[in-house]
Amino acid sequence: EHAQRLGAMLSNPSMFVANTNHGVMQNLGLLELAAAFPALPQAAQYQRLALDRLAKQLPFYLSSEGVVLEHSAGYQFHGAVLTGYLVRVLQASGATVPSELQVAHQNSLEFTARLQRPDRLMPLLGNTYRYAWRLPRLLSVDSDVWDAALRKRESFTSIFPVAGATVWWSRETPIGRPSHTVVTWGQFPG
Repeated sequence: EHAQRLGAMLSNPSMFVANTNHGVMQNLGLLELAAAFPALPQAAQYQRLALDRLAKQLPFYLSSEGVVLEHSAGYQFHGAVLTGYLVRVLQASGATVPSELQVAHQNSLEFTARLQRPDRLMPLLGNTYRYAWRLPRLLSVDSDVWDAALRKRESFTSIFPVAGATVWWSRETPIGRPSHTVVTWGQFPG
């Protein structure tokens, strides 16, 4: 009964928050309900609804470059985790993972790696906290490989014009320490 009540709330169009990560989490909740309770009469309907919503939501939640469009390093990390959970729940339930979702997740991981510093801190941009950000094991990202890639990466400049962001990383600077600069720009009404 509780699962049915949750499903009714999560699938209610008047309660759906389409323009933020909250809507992504609502869709994840519907997919988890469908996977955990396949005997629910609405399980298949919940999965279809979540996938339909995601197909409409992903293009304005994540840029084609993998940048979460909520303009925060913390939200970027959260978006990489959320899209990873979506992929894993669909895989676990035996459903086909939409290619757009798979690509969005991979791109979000790549942009997250650009933002993350070798000590795993994220730049204090927007709603971001100062601690070492670690991807959950469920996403099948090898933590040691991730750490090594962050520590050994070469200097780079990356511009993400669709999202309105650029990231510079320099291993060598005149003061003998690495430098990491992140700049965002743009106005996204609504």
